[in-house]
Amino acid sequence: MNTIQNYYVIQEINDLKPFFPFGFRHNGEFIPLNKFSVNGIGKTQWFYINENNEQKSVASYMKLIKRISTVRCLNHLCFKDGYDKVHNFKKYVSEKHGLTFT
Repeated sequence: MNTIQNYYVIQEINDLKPFFPFGFRHNGEFIPLNKFSVNGIGKTQWFYINENNEQKSVASYMKLIKRISTVRCLNHLCFKDGYDKVHNFKKYVSEKHGLTFT
């Protein structure tokens, strides 16, 4: 992500997360990320709080659940709207701000 894309991604996450749960899809199921957060200083890092109240890497969790060796969190990140509909976050932020991710 370039600096402008990073800015909009972080801005939209911070705007949406007080109202909508974030997570990712796996086998048609929405897997929520408890207390999801993102650190945009330098390289963007994604975190959640696990059942033991420990801060953990979203990428590691996605790789474990999806059984894949590498992951770009932005490609898998989703959120649920007020109607319980799951939206792909990357598509949402791309369309809203006219961004193209590589």
